Amino acid sequence: MTKKYKVHELAKDFDIEVVDVIEKEEGASPTQKEMKTIIENIKENDVCGIFIEPDYSNKLATTIANESNVNVYTLDSITGGEGNLEDYEDKMR
Repeated sequence: MTKKYKVHELAKDFDIEVVDVIEKEEGASPTQKEMKTIIENIKENDVCGIFIEPDYSNKLATTIANESNVNVYTLDSITGGEGNLEDYEDKMR
């Protein structure tokens, strides 16, 4: 379960199955019906956690996690920042 599509590429690299996405478009929160479906998907697929990126609010992910009895984890895809070598190296540490 992820909040953003950027995490999908990272998940593929580490053979992590993505069951659903909370925010399908930038800034677009799911409807009540979509929230219900997301929570059902989590429960039906024995999802271990919701992964979010550090640059985004975890409020929605936390709400869904509480309803689903799973944890929220921060996963930095290292796609932001100044774009210089030092910034990349700092994030890798």
